[in-house]
Amino acid sequence: SALLAWRCFLRSTQEAALCVVGKARLIQAVSFPKILLPTQVVLSNAAQYLLGLLALVPMLIFMQARITPQVLWLVPVFCIQLVLTHGVCLVLAVVGVYFRDLQNILQFTLRMVWYLSPGLYSVADRIPEHLRAPYMTLNPFAALFETYKNILVRGEAPSIYMGVVAAMALVAMWFGLWLFSHKERDLAKDV
Repeated sequence: SALLAWRCFLRSTQEAALCVVGKARLIQAVSFPKILLPTQVVLSNAAQYLLGLLALVPMLIFMQARITPQVLWLVPVFCIQLVLTHGVCLVLAVVGVYFRDLQNILQFTLRMVWYLSPGLYSVADRIPEHLRAPYMTLNPFAALFETYKNILVRGEAPSIYMGVVAAMALVAMWFGLWLFSHKERDLAKDV
């Protein structure tokens, strides 16, 4: 359940870092809202996530996961993840124009974030109790992954730290929109 969410974020960010540079000729030839490029990346990966979720359902049933009404939390949790992802992708789309080595740095950074997040392990098993609150607060993917596991596998309510993730998502989206709107006119000549 966490791997699907991570792949959606991972692919979106990797593609967003190159989405403006990869469409340089189009951007220089046609006038259109450039924000459509990173938005298209996020939405296409969200569609792939939903298809992956359809494949996950039979596996959850086979593994006898506790499917409860808590699964309805999937919609708002995924919306929070989409806002976070879109905000990050807007920033990466702009930074990718001015910093061509971003893809290499991003690959290393995202791999490190994956291993620091509880995608393959449980927070209760690996993180000492006195470090859990700061860990869950500072790492948005810790709360996201635990929430996906809670609602899809354990049949429990979302993590109490999802409020922090929602706040981070709003800040990321605000900053991404601000940066993209300030640099959008320059993208055609700088690409």
